[in-house]
Amino acid sequence: IPLFLVFAGSYGQREAVGLGVIYLLARTLYAVGYVRDPKGRGVGAILTFVVQVLLAVGAIGAILFKLPQ
Repeated sequence: IPLFLVFAGSYGQREAVGLGVIYLLARTLYAVGYVRDPKGRGVGAILTFVVQVLLAVGAIGAILFKLPQ
């Protein structure tokens, strides 16, 4: 949640909500894949990881960009 909030404050709510929706869909895919067959959770896990990396890179970049030089 902290990454999401920093990202939303730096890049805009629309972009943050878009990543949030993708994250929720990815977690749903992960859960469904895990219930059906634990080996089938890969797509959800990868999408979740990608969204988290995008949020982290965006939040850290925004923080570093706003630091006094």
